This record gives sequence, structure tokens and C-alpha cells, in this order.
Amino acid sequence: MGRDHDWKFVSENLTAGTIPDYNADSTLYHTVISHNIAQKLNVGCGDKIDAYFLGGDTYRTRRLKIAGIYDTHFSEYDNAYIFATLPMLSALAGIDERLGTVVEINGLDSDTEISETAGKLSATLMDDIYTGRSDKFYSVTDVHSSAALYFNWLALLDTNVIVILTIMSLLTCLTLVSSLFILILRRVNMIGILKALGASDSLIRRAFVWLTMRLLILGLLIGNAIAIGIILLQTTTGFIPLDPEAYYLDHVPMEFNLAALLILNAGIILVSALVLILPSAIITTIPPSRVINYD
Repeated sequence: MGRDHDWKFVSENLTAGTIPDYNADSTLYHTVISHNIAQKLNVGCGDKIDAYFLGGDTYRTRRLKIAGIYDTHFSEYDNAYIFATLPMLSALAGIDERLGTVVEINGLDSDTEISETAGKLSATLMDDIYTGRSDKFYSVTDVHSSAALYFNWLALLDTNVIVILTIMSLLTCLTLVSSLFILILRRVNMIGILKALGASDSLIRRAFVWLTMRLLILGLLIGNAIAIGIILLQTTTGFIPLDPEAYYLDHVPMEFNLAALLILNAGIILVSALVLILPSAIITTIPPSRVINYD
């Protein structure tokens, strides 16, 4: 890495040691390795490892000091990368620090912009070849192609979430309708008396819908309290673990978003009220003359 490299990603996943200050000459041979590599080599922070650099028919050896150890729980990444200073590698290769074999672009805002930018770069480079402005062919690869396996895996997770939320929504609607019918059955004689006293069907229906909505709102308050508590506890302690080999994370990530929570609750209340309108029509079929003495 160059002297001005942004170490935010590595710092967030650092488990031991520190990030070397590569602006100092004393850290020229300091390195940061992954937890997986450290275990395989049976080394820790402060230890030294021999690194062999191949070039042509010869190789060069440098003894590197381990300054830090990181762990992203992404085994393919952790097994492939260690971090060292660019001036050291440039000196070994005998080339300028500004030269390289790969140019990597980071910081694009969206997945769509990644694909569009890759397409534009590829088209521009091909034009340079055809027009003779360049005598070398350069390939452009975006992260969607190089890491297609992981994007497909994430898309599968999104599909599972949609299926689960759909099933939960259907069960919730059925539970609400069942609760409404139970309230009506327990108050059949009261419905008959209200009708006999002149109450309209619409008034009685609104009353029972409101009673059911009260149960829903009480459930939402209890559920929100439990959910917020779990989210805050998980965020601070990570007490719900995951297998890093399967999920690339050692705990379930959770985020508390107040705006999303309020929108979700408002949506649930609105949809539930609409779902209860049709089943409440059963009240209109109840004749007061037959149900006043209903037990």
C-alpha cells in the first residue's frame, strides 16, 4: 500500500497490533497479515517472517516484522492478502512507485454505476486499440464478474427474506381475522342488543375493528420493545453468533433505524385495518331477534 492509503477497512477488522505508519522509513519492512495466515505460520504481533520475492531467474528475501493482524472472516480474502509498503516492493522490482499492473477504482455510489463505468472504460480502451492511440490491450473487470458467486449468494438471501416476510404477513392477517371472529362470537348477544337499540351495522363494525386494532397495537408495543432491546444488545455484545466459514461474519449484524421502524409500524397498522374491513361484514348477517339470548 502507498504512503497515503486509506486503512479504514483494515482498521475496522484489526484484531491485534496496529497499522504501521508507512510515512516513516523505520516501518519499511513492517507488515499486516490475516488471522488465518498467522495461525498457519504460528506467529503473532512482533514476530518476524521471511518473505520471498520471485523475479526472472532469481529471488530475493526480506525479513518482515508483523505489526498487526486482521480478520475479516472472509476466508478467500484473508488467505490471499497481506499488506506491506509500496516503496519496499517498488525498490525490489526496480520500478517507480507510480507504476503498476492493475488500476482499481473504488467509491462508486451504486451497483448500476459500477456496471456502467466498467462498460464505458472497456469501450474507451477498445476504441484506443482500433484508432492506434494505444498499442496494448487492457481488460476491464467489475466486481459483479469477479465476485459473481458472492453476489448470487446475497441475492439468494434476499429471496429467502422475501419468502419469510410474506409467510409472516399471511399468518399475521389470519391471526387478526381469527381474533376479530373470536371477539364477535363472545359478544353476539351484545351485538343483538345494540342493533335492537338502533345501532347501525357500520357503527358496530367500526367498534369491533377498533377492538381488534387495540390488540394489534398492544402487540406492536410489546414486540417493538423486545426487538429494540435485542438489536441494542446484539449491537453492543454480538451475543447471537454465526459460523464465519459459512456466513463470512462471526455474529448477526443488526442496525436500529428509527425512521424505518416508524414506517413499518404505520404500514402494519394500515394494512391490518384494511384486512379487517371485509371479515367484519359478518356482523351485518347477525339478526338481533335470534342472538339477544345467545349464550
